[in-house]
This record gives sequence, structure tokens and C-alpha cells, in this order.
Amino acid sequence: GSVVVGTRVIAAADHTVPVLVATTDLAPGQPLTAELVETRDVLLDGNLDRYVTGAIGDGYVVVRTVGKGELLPRSSVAPATSDGELRYVTIPLPGAEVPAGVARGAVVDVWRIPPADAAERTAQRLLTGVGVTDADSGESGLTTTGGQARVTLAVSPVHAGKSAARLDETVGALVTAARDGLVYLTVVPEAPE
Repeated sequence: GSVVVGTRVIAAADHTVPVLVATTDLAPGQPLTAELVETRDVLLDGNLDRYVTGAIGDGYVVVRTVGKGELLPRSSVAPATSDGELRYVTIPLPGAEVPAGVARGAVVDVWRIPPADAAERTAQRLLTGVGVTDADSGESGLTTTGGQARVTLAVSPVHAGKSAARLDETVGALVTAARDGLVYLTVVPEAPE
């Protein structure tokens, strides 16, 4: 029996990969340096492309919260732009429409919903894989008048799928849509480890 168990442990060890792990809590806007991460050999089943493996190098910034000891998701870092462009945008949402799981550290896609009188009623994705830096779900008593919740997003050019030069344009579209009540969030589920 011990020979069989030993064989399984050794076989599993042969399939581990080096993955970066946060050595401290990481916050959006923070330059990613070697001191903030360490490499650990981890056994991943089919989720290798979701995490940063090996060394990451210079020139990256954290774009969503990562807790101490967590594997470093690829979606949590982005190449730094020349001026370190990252925008924190707080948007109001009806409290009843904030999806379950929206909290600090969550990853969301941001959608623009067409107004009720629009000929085409298909929602458009404005942003992909954006980190939530703060969220008031509407249940804490700190919501705005009318039961609205507030969610703060860390938006980078990478999330917008655009160049840094067009980041302000994307943020402007988000702010306008949010003010008109035309924004909806969907939570990007974490991959099982």
C-alpha cells in the first residue's frame, strides 16, 4: 500500500509547474516587483493559462486586488503604460442588480445596456476582466438614495482592449452609461485550483 501511495505522490510532483504567488496583499495601481511575489511549484489541472508561471519581468502593474498567498492570475496584472495609466471609476448600480460575489477583489465584465427606446436592444461589453477595488452591495446602510450600490473598478487600457491613448474615451463611455443607468456587471468566476 505505501508503495502505491508513494508512486502517486511522485507522479503528481512530476506534473507541477512554477506559479507566482503574492507574498503580501497586492492593490490595483501597484507596480509588480520581484519582492512582492515568490515562485511555488503547484499542481494545476487544466488551469495553467489562468496564472502567471515563471518570472514576470519588469514593466507590469497590478490591476486588481490579490491577497497574500494567492496564486497570481494573469488577469490581475497588465503592462504598465508610460504614465502608469490606471483609472478608478466608481459607478452607481441599483442595489437589486448587483450580482452575488461582487466584492473587493472580484473580477467583472462591464456591459452597456441600450436604452428602452433603442431599436437594437443587445447589450455591448465595454470592459473585460476588470478588478473591483471596492463595493457597497446596498445592504450596509451606506447606499445612496434610492437603494443604489457603489462599485469601484480599476480600469486599464488592457481591460478596455484599447490603447492607452483611448483609455479616457472608454472611461468616458462607462461614466456616461453609468449615469444613465445603463450599466450591468457580470462576475467572472475564479478557476478552481
